[in-house]
Amino acid sequence: MRKVLKAIDPNHPALADVGFTPDEWIHINLPTETTVATRVAKPITDPEAISDRARTLMASETWSDLAAGVTVATGRRSAEVLKTAQFDLAF
Repeated sequence: MRKVLKAIDPNHPALADVGFTPDEWIHINLPTETTVATRVAKPITDPEAISDRARTLMASETWSDLAAGVTVATGRRSAEVLKTAQFDLAF
């Protein structure tokens, strides 16, 4: 909401009333931090199948298959692969 208001008018009077205080942000994000802290790593049962699938996807001519393969092979989030990641071809 703040972004939209700032786009309309950087000094919009409603900006003072829209948003959260630092304490409110902490309260909102606390459950997420608790959930992350209690995660348990799960072993991969067939890593070869995963790497084979990534290799197959990266050999595709379809952009979505290629992006999925790079995502699996690098462990990056799909948003990173599609929007912000930069890769160099290395031999």
